[in-house]
Amino acid sequence: MTELYFRKWEPRGESIRAAVLLIHGAMEHTGRYEQTANWFNREGIVVCAGDLPGHGNSGGRQGHVNSFAEYEEAIGQFVQRTRRMQPDVPLFLLGHSMGSLAIVRYLQSQTDELPVRGVILCSPCLGLKMPVSVWKLRLAGVLNKLCPGLRLNNEINPSWTSRTPAEIESYANDPLVYKKVSVRWFIELQSAMQQALSESKRFDLPLLLLQAGSDRVVDSACSTALFQQVKSTDKEYHEFPECYHQLLQEPEREEVLRHILKWCEQRI
Repeated sequence: MTELYFRKWEPRGESIRAAVLLIHGAMEHTGRYEQTANWFNREGIVVCAGDLPGHGNSGGRQGHVNSFAEYEEAIGQFVQRTRRMQPDVPLFLLGHSMGSLAIVRYLQSQTDELPVRGVILCSPCLGLKMPVSVWKLRLAGVLNKLCPGLRLNNEINPSWTSRTPAEIESYANDPLVYKKVSVRWFIELQSAMQQALSESKRFDLPLLLLQAGSDRVVDSACSTALFQQVKSTDKEYHEFPECYHQLLQEPEREEVLRHILKWCEQRI
């Protein structure tokens, strides 16, 4: 079994009100959320996070996955570890981009009641808006059979992720942000996005969906479609018109975090 990196940020001298399990996006890692975790700590909230297989400090081949279910299984492990560490406080799941997609697929695959008070999805990866080379799309199916581990550039321009210069530079130069993905990874991502939408009615937990209005990476129309179709009776959708994909790293990050905090507080 792949060894998974897991970490926790705890409030100092504060009474703990809740726990947030944070799931990062594609080809990044938990270290990129240090500032976000510290912000929540100041509000009395524990933040736990784990690097998904093939990401950051976790085991597995970088940029590759045999099945998207590997991410779902990893989230299951992260949920269990977080509950063992913080058994007596409300638990919220917070995902960014592919991390949001992995959370949705994890929840859709569960048959038992989960100890989760609410789910926050930030710019969920439910459909791609960024351009993908036509030749890659045409060859993906063939290459998946012949050489599924072949890795190609993910074609994400760092300037598409944020309007904050320091964040763009950090993303571009982070040695743990991998720039290539395998053919199998791309096929599995496409399948997971389709399943998340087709099985949207299997999602019924309290939901806060936050979407970047100027997202150049994922298709915001797919976020709207999921939001409209889920069975949750407690759900809220909010768009930040000027923001790029990385909502938690944008100039409006304080507004985004305050919105998340207020929503969580109403359900603690």
